[in-house]
Amino acid sequence: MRKTKRLTLFLFLLPWIATFAIFTVYPLVFSVVVSFTDYSGLNPKMSYVGIKNYARAFSDPVFIKALANTFSFVLVTVPATTIISFCLALLLTSGIRLKRLFQAGFFLPSVISMVVISMIWLYIFSATGPLNLLLSSIGLKVSMQS
Repeated sequence: MRKTKRLTLFLFLLPWIATFAIFTVYPLVFSVVVSFTDYSGLNPKMSYVGIKNYARAFSDPVFIKALANTFSFVLVTVPATTIISFCLALLLTSGIRLKRLFQAGFFLPSVISMVVISMIWLYIFSATGPLNLLLSSIGLKVSMQS
């Protein structure tokens, strides 16, 4: 019975494992392998060059500047957004007087975007909208039922 449970578990996990392997593990391993070659993407031939690619990258001042910018951005942005998010979560779950106003402020962008998209589609499919004008211009009869 124990082997059957393990096999069942494995079979349920197999699609996730396959997807993870194909779309995460394989590209990661391939990238590491290619980083040690002179692979260009156009020519399928690869020859091993060792750490020459890394030496060239770390001797390039533009790469060093981009790396520094990335690290400084991450070191500032990740803690700042985490702290702000935590404070907003505390604010939304606390018993303050304007709690409902803050909750509505967070939910409003979701609702507004759905309303705007609905209005756009209503206009496109309306009797005088662009879709019916296009259909009538190519000779298709437009039904004006309401």
